[in-house]
Amino acid sequence: MRTFIGALRYESIRLRSIRSTWVLVLAAIASAALVAEIVAREILRGEEFLSEPETIVSLLTGSSGVGPLSFPALFAGLIGVAALGTEYRHGLMHSTLTAVPRRGVLLFAKLIVVGLFAALTAVLSLGAAFAVGRAEIGSGFGTGLLTAGDTERALAGFVALVVLTALLGVGLGALLRSATAAGIVLVALPALVEPLAIWALTGPKSGLGEDIAAHLPFTAGAQMVNLPGGDGPGFDLVALGALAGGLTFLAFVAATTLVSSAVFARRDA
Repeated sequence: MRTFIGALRYESIRLRSIRSTWVLVLAAIASAALVAEIVAREILRGEEFLSEPETIVSLLTGSSGVGPLSFPALFAGLIGVAALGTEYRHGLMHSTLTAVPRRGVLLFAKLIVVGLFAALTAVLSLGAAFAVGRAEIGSGFGTGLLTAGDTERALAGFVALVVLTALLGVGLGALLRSATAAGIVLVALPALVEPLAIWALTGPKSGLGEDIAAHLPFTAGAQMVNLPGGDGPGFDLVALGALAGGLTFLAFVAATTLVSSAVFARRDA
C-alpha cells in the first residue's frame, strides 16, 4: 500500500510538472468555450432553441451528435498519452522505473491520476461553456436548464467520455511507446477512421453494416452524450443507447489497457 501511495504521489507531481498537461487542459476549456459561443449565437439568431435539451447539451459539451469526436475528450486523451508517451520520447522511463520499479503499480497509478485530471478537465470545460452561455444569452440561460429532460444524464455521460478517452490515451502510450504515434492514433480513430468506416458500412440495405458501425468505439462512446431520439454520430446514424454505447466504449478502453499493461510489464524500458 505504501508503494502504491508513493506511486500516486510521484505521478501526481510529475503530471502537474509537465507543461503540456496544462496546455492541453486549457485547450480543452477553450474549445468548450468556443463551441458554446457558436451555439449561443445560433440561439440568439433563433436557429436553435433553449427549450430543446439537445441544444443545451450541445452548448455545454460541444458534442452535437454529428461526429464521434468531442474536443475536450480529445485533449484529455492527449493528456493520457503525454502521461506515459513523453517518458519514452525523452528517455525518462528508466528513471521512472527506478523511482517506481513495480510496473503494474506504476501503470495503475498513472491511470488513476490521469483519470482525476480528466474529470477535472471535464468539469472545468462544462463550467467554461456555462459561463459563456450565461454571458451571451443572459438570465434566460440558468441552472434550471441543466435538469431539463435527460440533460443531467448527458452531462454525466460527457464526464465519463472525457475520463475514458484519457485512460485510452494512457493505454495507447504504453502500447506504442511513442507520444507522437499514440496521439496520431487517438486523433485519427474518431476524426478519420470511424467516419470513413461508417460511410462504407451504412447504406439503404446495410442492416448488418449499420449494426457494426454502431459498435465502433468512439461512435458508441458518443452515445453517452447524445440524447434519446437525437441523431447518432456520423451520417445520421442512430447508434446504441447511452448505456450500451458507454459499455461498448468502456470495453474497448479496458481491452486496450489490458493489452498495453501486459506488453508494458514484459518488454524493456
